[in-house]
Amino acid sequence: QSRSSAASDVYKRQSSPRAATKTVSKGVFAVLFLLLLIQWVLMSFVSSFFPDSFVGMKISDTMQGVIFASFPVGAMLASPFVPRCMRAIGPKKTIMIGMVFMCTCPVLFGAVPFVVSTAASQYPFLVLGLLYGAGTALAELGAYAMLTQIGAEAGNVGAMISFAEVVTGVGCMIGPAIGGVLFEAFEQLEPNLRFFTPFAIAVSIPLAVTIIVVVVLPSRPAEDDDEGDGKPSKSICGDGRNPIRMVLVCTGVVVTACS
Repeated sequence: QSRSSAASDVYKRQSSPRAATKTVSKGVFAVLFLLLLIQWVLMSFVSSFFPDSFVGMKISDTMQGVIFASFPVGAMLASPFVPRCMRAIGPKKTIMIGMVFMCTCPVLFGAVPFVVSTAASQYPFLVLGLLYGAGTALAELGAYAMLTQIGAEAGNVGAMISFAEVVTGVGCMIGPAIGGVLFEAFEQLEPNLRFFTPFAIAVSIPLAVTIIVVVVLPSRPAEDDDEGDGKPSKSICGDGRNPIRMVLVCTGVVVTACS
């Protein structure tokens, strides 16, 4: 009986969250931080060359500001519903859906001048900005969910979130520089193709990362499935029906987007 009890204790220690965290590959952290970096690079890199492009000059300064704002607004509108999605299909599949938007929306954004190159192009730009923000919010919040879940198991959630914020800040910082370099590098191309090429090149990275996500990321349940004491945990969004929580989430996203 004592041997059975000892074996049971060993099993519990080996299957505990803290022990499980030790088996998490460093590649998992690298992929999660990389997709956060790419998301914000793609969200910010168009700002450096859009106003000076042949299609941007046909759009008013006010409308250009609205187009740039559509990216975070899309994320703001989608964010309150992402926790429910993660509870339904899990963080990994949520991230994969977000990666699809990350790969397709920039290419479509860059292809708009092939369809309409007048001031009316502001409307498809606006719609695609909203779609990119809303879709990539799935990948961003899915990555944060995995990071906080792993961090909670290791007892270092603060370090995980702090580093994730550093990564997103770096993405916002280097995005415009990358966009400007790519736009200048192809100045010999005709205007439509010159506008499209930076997007076509940039999305090659999230395409590669999408494949890595499928292979590397573990299929973990959503964080609020179980706190470890048999009781379901509460996320800040809860079940999406608490108006105070919803207001707090939306306000936080707006402040972050506008800061």
